[in-house]
Amino acid sequence: MREALEGSLAIARAVSLAKPDVVAAYPITPQTHIVENLSKLVADGNLHTEFVSVESEFSAASVVLGAAAAGARAYTASSSQGILLMSEVMFNIAGMRIPLVMTIANRAVGFCCCNILAAHAQNFREDFIRMLAKKRGTLNIAR
Repeated sequence: MREALEGSLAIARAVSLAKPDVVAAYPITPQTHIVENLSKLVADGNLHTEFVSVESEFSAASVVLGAAAAGARAYTASSSQGILLMSEVMFNIAGMRIPLVMTIANRAVGFCCCNILAAHAQNFREDFIRMLAKKRGTLNIAR
């Protein structure tokens, strides 16, 4: 049956269908609703996963790195500022060729320190992730 869903709930449901072993969650706008919905799915017994609430984006990346390196199916979500905070761990994930699923919600960076609005002009994050993967030989990009 078709159903209209808010985007964050749709992502959370899609993630739950993938049955991750570990979900590392740190709330950062605009992806907060994704991990809130995952938390509710866990609390309601509809998703059986180790849900880890962490104290920073760096910690979220570190948790999924460790979990995935140990063989677990791991998931996290972040936004532009969060990716900046995760950058050190992202290099490790790419360098170790760790399989990881991550949702990256678009958010303005550099326009104003307090901006929580989506900004499609913010393309550095895709370029950053591509650069990581290409540098480590895990992705070939033809432009």
